[in-house]
Amino acid sequence: MPSGPDPNKAYADGVEALKAGDYRKAERQFKTVLGAVPKNAEANYLMGMAKAGNGKHDDAVKYLEKAVKYDEYLYGAWDQLGRSQMALGNKAEAQQALDALNAKAQACGETCPPTLLGARDGLKAVV
Repeated sequence: MPSGPDPNKAYADGVEALKAGDYRKAERQFKTVLGAVPKNAEANYLMGMAKAGNGKHDDAVKYLEKAVKYDEYLYGAWDQLGRSQMALGNKAEAQQALDALNAKAQACGETCPPTLLGARDGLKAVV
């Protein structure tokens, strides 16, 4: 019998907490997930979202940078990374996130997924 919290349940509970705006609970849940799978891009992204929701943009940036390192096609992570950089007053770093999204959009042209275009356009509005 495994000991400790179930990372799958923690993931599901963390997603629900994020949806409900309970960022502290989300942080606790994603900490459990990342304890089991520290290089999981999606879990790092969601932890970054929780940290940003709590106004902890310095911490958010750390998780979001990991998320895009582990999965460069996690477009929402690029968007939030740029937004957190802007919240910290780091316009040049936010522009780098936008540049990464622009490069991906240029590469796929007419076949870009809507998630990429939404992330790019959302970040473009704040950078």
